[in-house]
Amino acid sequence: MKLDRRIVLTLLALGLLSFIAFTIIIGVDVRKLVGLMNVLDMKYVYLAITFDVTFILLYAVSWYFLVRVILERFRLRDSLIAVIMGWLGDMIVPAAFTTGEAIRLYYLKKVYDLEYSKSLAAVVVQRLLGSLAFASYLLMGLTYIWFKGLTVSRSLYHEVLAFSLISLSLVALGFLAIIRIEIFNRLVDFVADKLLVLLSRTRLKKYTASLSEGAVSLKKSMALIRMRRGYILAAFAFLLIHWSAGIMIPYCYFKALRSPMSFWLLSLAYPIYGAVDNIPLGIPVNAGLLDIAMSATFMLLGVRKEVAVGVTLLTRLTTVVFEAVFTGSVSLLFGVRRLLTEGLPNREELGGGEGVA
Repeated sequence: MKLDRRIVLTLLALGLLSFIAFTIIIGVDVRKLVGLMNVLDMKYVYLAITFDVTFILLYAVSWYFLVRVILERFRLRDSLIAVIMGWLGDMIVPAAFTTGEAIRLYYLKKVYDLEYSKSLAAVVVQRLLGSLAFASYLLMGLTYIWFKGLTVSRSLYHEVLAFSLISLSLVALGFLAIIRIEIFNRLVDFVADKLLVLLSRTRLKKYTASLSEGAVSLKKSMALIRMRRGYILAAFAFLLIHWSAGIMIPYCYFKALRSPMSFWLLSLAYPIYGAVDNIPLGIPVNAGLLDIAMSATFMLLGVRKEVAVGVTLLTRLTTVVFEAVFTGSVSLLFGVRRLLTEGLPNREELGGGEGVA
């Protein structure tokens, strides 16, 4: 355990030192940076914090609609608690957001006795919707640049276009598998068969029956999701608004530093540096590396280096320090108590059971 802590602290220190080195290399004038902070317009700081809370809550609403497809009596309150606990987990154990997903699935299992194989379908669809939202904002940013005739770094333009095409391709493949359910079922069967062969050769062969049942449950859940597309559209709509709230956080800080920037240009930047957060580097909150990516992206869009670093520091104070306090408080006050003291709801609370047979 001590070794693990040392590794985490070492990675954290390396990340922060990398950001400091980055600011020195690009020649950030510390006096100018401090001067910017001295004229900070606090009303935009409060507004940015409000958008940050909204950012988290909208994600929870999107998750709520996806789970409702499978679990009809799923409560919005539980979606908020599960997402906030998962959010905290992602900050503590960065693993391309899989930590938060695992916590949300555990919450559904603990509170609603929903099998992991059934709730996994909601995770699959949310990943696809997230990729579609990612590509949508990149394309909107590119469209804005084209209409305005703005000049940006050629390398940034190419990266954005590549990200968009890759994301849309993955989304197309994913939704093809869902729309053509037989393709999705064959894929699940193929993976399950390979895992069954592996398990049968190890001491874990006792779990082969559970794996087979899980594959069947996953296919049933995905079939149910296909039948309730209204919920999927609602989830996607809230996910798009969720991304808008995320973009508004640095937007407010540009305003606070009296260096306003277009929302649509930021919609181009946000997915690019946000992609770094999906890399499982093992550094808590991807300290240092995400800061470098954020500052560099702003600079490629023509922002002065002191302003770029200033907005990055303010944004990260909000999305790390404030979110740690907010999600930690909610998790301790509501999440842990819900898991430990309330346990499983009775059948009347669940409305007679789950939405999937």
